Amino acid sequence: MSLPATINATHTHAPRVWAGCLHCYNSGRLVGAWYDAADIADDPHAFDVERIHRDGGYPSTPECEELWCFDFELIPSPGEMDLLEAARWGEVYLALDAPHLWPALWAWVAAGMYTEDSRGIPCIPDFLEAYGGHWNTWEDFAYDFIDQTIDMSSWDETAQRYFNYNSFVRDLKYDYTVEESGRFSGEPGVYIFRNY
Repeated sequence: MSLPATINATHTHAPRVWAGCLHCYNSGRLVGAWYDAADIADDPHAFDVERIHRDGGYPSTPECEELWCFDFELIPSPGEMDLLEAARWGEVYLALDAPHLWPALWAWVAAGMYTEDSRGIPCIPDFLEAYGGHWNTWEDFAYDFIDQTIDMSSWDETAQRYFNYNSFVRDLKYDYTVEESGRFSGEPGVYIFRNY
């Protein structure tokens, strides 16, 4: 499965997976249900073969041993996963503790410049340090950066007049990664991340 081109702006639920029975799937039956990844992280043992079959409306057989996540939403992963990986993404969502930042974290991962913790999932403290916010444009961020960090009041008038804003904004971009936000949140604008 690949990352969707965009998401619905009204789509507000947490990342979730469609977990099902692998034996039933291989036998031509879709038996499973949608679950929030955070719920799996909270109590992974509650998501066993019996529950998946009960929620999927089909009785289990002795051959029903392995569960698999056949689909997912709002998880920055390139393919299918097992319940353990779904639980890890649920842990990331819970550790972020800021649902409004989830699309930005997704963008950070999709940009490929994220760092991982020892379990191979995005490192929340590194994300929070790298995240420069959601802005209308890169230029809006860059001009605000200039206003907040460069004090020209002690410069002489000539130096102030000849400061090249366009060159500074262009060169500053080498220190940041910019991702269009619409693909991840459905909202116009960009997410800004500091490069390490």
